[in-house]
Amino acid sequence: MASYGVFLSVGLWALGMFLLVNMGKHLAATEISCMSQRVTRIEARSEKCGMFVQLDVNTEIYPIDKDERFLMALSTTLSLEGGQSLANKFEYIMHGRLYKISDEPQAKTSDGGSGPGVNVEIYVSFGGLQMVLKGDPSHCARFELDQRLFLLMRKLT
Repeated sequence: MASYGVFLSVGLWALGMFLLVNMGKHLAATEISCMSQRVTRIEARSEKCGMFVQLDVNTEIYPIDKDERFLMALSTTLSLEGGQSLANKFEYIMHGRLYKISDEPQAKTSDGGSGPGVNVEIYVSFGGLQMVLKGDPSHCARFELDQRLFLLMRKLT
């Protein structure tokens, strides 16, 4: 299994109906693993909010190269105000279902102190391609079980 570095970062915030994950400017420890000839698994951790993302991408449709930077968004809709589509702003789009939300104990609290803390794990399936989003519960409050989500990606130049 090949593995090499890629520049990605993850920051999570909510904007109206959109749950956005910014993968780009603030670099973090990352990895790409080739799952098969068609699927690549991306792993990234945010320096800003400590969110972790693990995402399977169909690289036959959307090739991913070493050191590429991305903008990634999670949205409950593709519709923008004025009848425009969010899809026009991205290159790679998947539709899936959030099938599991769980709490995971962690060694440190979210403020960096010692003691019990909790991370939330969000699991989404995009027709067999999986995404896991882990982090502080305050960053994941807008997610709901059985929620339908669009994942949108665009390479940053």
